[in-house]
Amino acid sequence: MIEIETQMRSAIRDAVNRPSRKPFHWGGLTGYQQLEGIALALHSVAPEAETAYLCRLSMQVDRAVDQNRPLAQDVAGAHLWLTRIADGLRYPPSSFPASGLLGGPVSSDQVRAEMEDLLQQFHPDGSTARLSSPKSELAEV
Repeated sequence: MIEIETQMRSAIRDAVNRPSRKPFHWGGLTGYQQLEGIALALHSVAPEAETAYLCRLSMQVDRAVDQNRPLAQDVAGAHLWLTRIADGLRYPPSSFPASGLLGGPVSSDQVRAEMEDLLQQFHPDGSTARLSSPKSELAEV
């Protein structure tokens, strides 16, 4: 039991202290996904191997994941819509050769029609997370 805790403490200390292995170097959605992975790893520890340290660590990680889930979902949704818009605008241009799409170059009327279709599909539900302070909890993750 103590061996797992020692390895866990060492891994956390190692990740924090090595510049090439910063645990939340990217922050935002990637940092949140990394935190979710840590939570899954902590939950996979055998119950007989758990110590008070691992229990507390698991509770803190779970709390951070739960508190930031709505923000992460909002960011993921925004990323999806931005990707759809970028695809409709054929950005970056190198990803959309002019001769490869629908037999020829894309007209501005076609792009406008596609953007109007996207606007028709976009229905925000008003349940997105609102930040009460300028400092986002997701940024802390």
